[in-house]
Amino acid sequence: FGFKMPTHWSACLAPDSGYLRVQACLDALRREAEAHGARLNHHTRVRELVCGERLGLLLDDGRVVAADRLVIAAGAWADTLLAPTLGAMGPRRPTLRVLRRVLAWTRPDEPVRAHLRALPVWAAFTPAGFIYGFPDNDEGISGFKLACHEARDLNLRFMQEAVDPETVELRVEARDLAPLERFIADHRPDAGPITDTATCLYTHTSNGDF
Repeated sequence: FGFKMPTHWSACLAPDSGYLRVQACLDALRREAEAHGARLNHHTRVRELVCGERLGLLLDDGRVVAADRLVIAAGAWADTLLAPTLGAMGPRRPTLRVLRRVLAWTRPDEPVRAHLRALPVWAAFTPAGFIYGFPDNDEGISGFKLACHEARDLNLRFMQEAVDPETVELRVEARDLAPLERFIADHRPDAGPITDTATCLYTHTSNGDF
């Protein structure tokens, strides 16, 4: 697929692999939920879980929404929201750490774009870390997308520092892009320069189970 690899590296192709188009998936789930009677409250913050005789959610405006069941999918805010409930588990409480990650998109020359659009989803376990990416596409941001899932380079130890989702630095700095630019230079020079970036948050478990 055009990656430049050292001769001692191994490669594995999984023809049945793929990736989810996240926004399209969320839109489909929302439509299905609403068709089955769900009521969505956008831009409504949950202050805490109510776990007394009746389950419910305490919202930021003071309202309590009663429920028979609660399904929590709070992403980077899961640890804060679940802390009072999980605290009752004592030392067995699972540890959730929020890590900051930077996504990048490159703009290859037009003759190369068709080739990069035909790529599968890919991942590379390099000495610098676990780098992964997606074929060139026009979903949200146009281009060839890549990111560093986990860093091994000691100069990238800052990537393992937990962050607060309320105050996380969203500005992308040169050190964020260093492992990605190195990967491009060494293994995918035809991908072109990085032209767009975004910051995302990982909710990381102690055993790495996604």
